[in-house]
Amino acid sequence: MPPKRTSRSQRKTNPTHDTSQDEASSKPRPKVAKSTSTKAAPNAESLTKSPTHFTIPNPSKPTAKPIHCLHHCPSNTSPSLIFTHGAGGDLSAPAVVDFSTGFTETSPLLCFEGSSNLASRAAAFAAVIANEESSTNGFAGALGGRSLGARATVVAATALLKGGGEGPLRLVLVSYPLNGPKGAVRDEILLALPKEVELLFISGSRDGMCDLAQLNEVRARMEAKSWLVVVRGADHGMHVTPKTATAAVGEETGRVAAAWLGGEMQFLPDVEIRWDQEEGQVTRGQYGEEDDVPASNRKAKDKLVTKKGDVPLARARKSEAMPSKDAKVSTEQPDKDGKPIKKRKSAANDLETSTPASTPSGNARSSKRKNRATN
Repeated sequence: MPPKRTSRSQRKTNPTHDTSQDEASSKPRPKVAKSTSTKAAPNAESLTKSPTHFTIPNPSKPTAKPIHCLHHCPSNTSPSLIFTHGAGGDLSAPAVVDFSTGFTETSPLLCFEGSSNLASRAAAFAAVIANEESSTNGFAGALGGRSLGARATVVAATALLKGGGEGPLRLVLVSYPLNGPKGAVRDEILLALPKEVELLFISGSRDGMCDLAQLNEVRARMEAKSWLVVVRGADHGMHVTPKTATAAVGEETGRVAAAWLGGEMQFLPDVEIRWDQEEGQVTRGQYGEEDDVPASNRKAKDKLVTKKGDVPLARARKSEAMPSKDAKVSTEQPDKDGKPIKKRKSAANDLETSTPASTPSGNARSSKRKNRATN
């Protein structure tokens, strides 16, 4: 049986706590989580309390560092999502904290830390799932992660399915790094997922590691059904402009993920999360729709990767700035000698009139004045 969870206070009072025992080999292979949970979600107040800290043995090596977990759940509730962080970070990364804050407003969550090794992180998923299934609550939730954690999520799901796990399985992939170094495209593991799997992609429109047009092409070739949430103006780390809006936008990604797992978005098109600078709040709408964009947000909207067939707003605004066919354009017309006609305004009626630089009548008046002077 997996070790019981130990709280932070227990670890402090028992510094010699043995976490090196490797029981992964004796555990039964965990089953894949089903799409929906039969347990009622706890209220938001119970989820806002400090999460429970505990560790479980690392299945990679008996002497390896134990897996540190945060349980954002009441003691009698199993998580609806097991989530992990990206490479080179931990559970204190702002993107993870913001996502967790929004998600746990309505749904229980379990986060765990792991190494930057893809295979090791995927194996940690199996250990965490087995630990949850061995408890009295069991586990009937989804798997998820951001960046490298998103890749590990797909690898872990594939291993569970090959091991005879039951489906369907639901995955939440935040900032999935589709574009690797030297032009590599990390689409093979996505294309290998069977139709029983459902995925939610959450990506920033300025994510340099996930081209949205390319992601949509991959989605079209996948057997698994997928949904897409685009965060307007966000990079790979979910940073947006202004910086003060980053936390609010990140929390909204967690709320959207919880809503998707709750079945609220199953029949909706792709979603876009936006920061409304004028209103000072996060808004949500259909991805690709032409909405009224505040002037302060137009630059970010113009750079948003649009779906095939959409007209970029920058091009549309350029055409709007061009004069219409009925617009009156003032041009200089040449006279009969080919010289341009100078235009002047009449002081009497403020109308624009044209007078040649030299006319026959003007030459005649000049001759009469000369004759008077000589006489």
